[in-house]
Amino acid sequence: MSKCKGCGKYIAQKDITKCSKCQNYYHRTCALAATPGVKSVSPKWICAGCNVVLATPPAVAEACVSPQPSNSHGATASNNLPRDCNPAQTVDVSLILKEIRIFREEINALISELREFREEMLSLQADNKMCNDRVDLLEKRVGALEEKSDQHLYPDLTTLETTVRDLKLKLNEREQESLLNDIEVSGVPESNGENAKQIINMISIKLGIKLEEQDVVYAKRAGNGRRNYEESEEKAPRPRVIVVRLTRRETREELLRSAR
Repeated sequence: MSKCKGCGKYIAQKDITKCSKCQNYYHRTCALAATPGVKSVSPKWICAGCNVVLATPPAVAEACVSPQPSNSHGATASNNLPRDCNPAQTVDVSLILKEIRIFREEINALISELREFREEMLSLQADNKMCNDRVDLLEKRVGALEEKSDQHLYPDLTTLETTVRDLKLKLNEREQESLLNDIEVSGVPESNGENAKQIINMISIKLGIKLEEQDVVYAKRAGNGRRNYEESEEKAPRPRVIVVRLTRRETREELLRSAR
């Protein structure tokens, strides 16, 4: 995109006007403003600087471009130049200076933006470093906690497992010992609402042994209960055995001897 030699700004493609002499580009409005006597811009349009050069005689143009030595009275030869001396070089230099000034401003703005961008990048780097440091610290703390938990929990877990295993062994031993105090009574008909303890007391009395209440831990029928006990003997199921647990092994042995 081209820049206007008059205002120094960029020109849109549809608004470009070119000097047919110096081939410089102008805005259409800038071209008309530079040539007040022209109402429209034609392909043969000439900018103001080129018009001055064309209208100035060669001797005068040379005098305007080349400085003359001063005379004996201290006055320069430029005082003798025509008042309408305005070479195109002067116009071009002013435009160049204006463009340089605009370019310098743009460079300064770009430098300022780059400085701000650098500050933001430094801030982001500092924040990133802070986050990394915090993550490293958390990882160290988690590692220390895991190591500490391993040191304390594993011995406790081993102790608990050992305790549970010992308790299971003791329970099994007690269960085996308790089975030595159990007896099973079979062949006793079942009836609704029966009391197994009373049945055992009656059987022990018939055997000649009187059982106290504290001698019997429990007495119950083995297996699931049956709903109907009033069916005929042909269809009646075999009665379930009565399991009795006694508090002393001596009482069990005495009952077994009497039953034989």
